Amino acid sequence: MRALGIDSAARSVLDQTITGPIAAQVTRQLIEQGVIERVTQELISGGVPQRVVDQVLASKVPEDLIDRVLSREVALRLTERVLSEPGIVPAANEVLESQVVDEISETVLESDELAAVITKIANSEEVREAIAQQSFGLVTELGAQISIRTRKLDTWLERLPRRLAHKEPRTGPVPEAGLASRTVAFAIDYGVVSLFLFVLSALVNLIAGFFTNKPPGIVALLFGAMAFGVVGAVYLLAFWTLDRQTPGMRFMRLRIEPVVEDDVSFWDALRRLVGFVVSFVFFIGYLMILFSDRRRGLLDRIADTVVIYVPERIPERFRMSGEQRES
Repeated sequence: MRALGIDSAARSVLDQTITGPIAAQVTRQLIEQGVIERVTQELISGGVPQRVVDQVLASKVPEDLIDRVLSREVALRLTERVLSEPGIVPAANEVLESQVVDEISETVLESDELAAVITKIANSEEVREAIAQQSFGLVTELGAQISIRTRKLDTWLERLPRRLAHKEPRTGPVPEAGLASRTVAFAIDYGVVSLFLFVLSALVNLIAGFFTNKPPGIVALLFGAMAFGVVGAVYLLAFWTLDRQTPGMRFMRLRIEPVVEDDVSFWDALRRLVGFVVSFVFFIGYLMILFSDRRRGLLDRIADTVVIYVPERIPERFRMSGEQRES
């Protein structure tokens, strides 16, 4: 037909025949006579649909279909279609209000597998590290907030003393720490030492209780006071020498800096301890901080040190020469 040039004409006749009334009448006759039903039954009895399904499952068609369904656009359309159905909300409420959810929850909560999972998570190194970092962060933030407020109080406390000493009021921040910040740091250190001695005395009393029922006398109280002094002295000397700051000073962002030397030696710390005791007995040693331009008390002058705010280090221009220190 293609050689005779009637290919297009034949196609036209075929299309008209399929779409015309003849094809429609033949289709109705097939349906009325039950031909389609008989053919379908023969196909089913012959196992043709099962073989077709097996061939489809063996091919890549299911995977391609699943990939298309799981694609973002199709999944969104399916989700919107499901959620827009009027019966989905009552069905979900009915499931949530039924006893099935409670039974499943109780079964899960009482299972040994859940307890094992929780124990493993709680004992994991990552969780412990996260909790430690969070706790350290809270303590650090608390110390920063208290330090900010006490620094403002440092400036406020020295206004009247500087006026009485006929000194100019400060016009800006200074690197040296004032009386309020140092007092709070000392209070924290006092609490640390007291807590340590309280635990130690409790253990001593517990052990002594097995040997005697007598209450502690004057000798025991004097021994406790001496122990407090010794522990406090060792506490200050150790932290001043090794780290230039006690735990209370670290919490308040304070640090000891030498005025002349490059480091705080043990003898500097020992001289500072002597000045600390003398200043504590005669409180004027600490009041000197309010009148000093560099906020140095008696203990600072004896040890040639200065207490500064962290993280600023004392600039070189604030270091005194031997003649300046002597004058």
